[in-house]
Amino acid sequence: ATGWQKAYYVYFTAVPILLIVLLIMPRESVKKIRMRRPEEITQRYRKKDFKRSSVLYRTDSLSQCERKTASKTGLFKSIPVIVILMYLHYILFYACTYTFKATLSVYIIAQHKLGTSAEAGLVSSIITIGGIISGIVFGFCSKRLRKWTAVILSLCLTLGYLSTAFWTAHLTGCALGAFLIGFAKGGMTPFVIDKLSVKLKKEYVSFGISILISCMNLGMAMSPTILRPLCCCICSGYEGNGIFSVNTWLIATTILAAVTTVCSVLLYVCFDNRSNEKEHQHPHQRCC
Repeated sequence: ATGWQKAYYVYFTAVPILLIVLLIMPRESVKKIRMRRPEEITQRYRKKDFKRSSVLYRTDSLSQCERKTASKTGLFKSIPVIVILMYLHYILFYACTYTFKATLSVYIIAQHKLGTSAEAGLVSSIITIGGIISGIVFGFCSKRLRKWTAVILSLCLTLGYLSTAFWTAHLTGCALGAFLIGFAKGGMTPFVIDKLSVKLKKEYVSFGISILISCMNLGMAMSPTILRPLCCCICSGYEGNGIFSVNTWLIATTILAAVTTVCSVLLYVCFDNRSNEKEHQHPHQRCC
């Protein structure tokens, strides 16, 4: 057990990665493109000057109607309701994921005596492996599952906790649960980011992603607060003084993960379809 501090030397791999990025990065400077302000456009149209201007336009710039809307409405007024619901769902999702790592060592070493700290570290690394595999196959799976991607990932999260909570006789149950939970974590974040890039306006996407990362941390911080009422309902694991057994926390998280799966069906399958239908029926509503 001596010399475990040397494991942190792995972070020095960031140095060659940084050097590779600096070498591969393109050195060409991007030409500055000046965009006309709305008042300049108005003045030109008042003068009825329809001659070709030397001012360059970006092909991905907002239309004149969208600029007027963006100037009139602020950031929070322009966020659709479905995006707020996506943030709340993401908080619940990460409130579930936090339990596994928080209880892993106690579960393996003390509660069920399935191994030592070595086995606990091995199972913890399986979470990372599941996330890596999820990232590799995400593009392939999301194109085919589409709106059902979040549902399948939430279901993987539920099955992972179900395996960990009830398959306690062998370490395989915990390892399978770790893989499924890591797979769900690795796929949910890119899926939600992809959804945000579609639902939000271009100038708000980066800020929307930063809010999403805050929701991730908020979900993990609020995990004990959200799960404690469920633990109180599962009275079998109560030990007194407000302390619950590891199995109680896992069963409560399994229930919350199942609720998250149902919410993902309602949000990404039912509600998202309705919002898309409204956008197709009233495509000019944003510009009015």
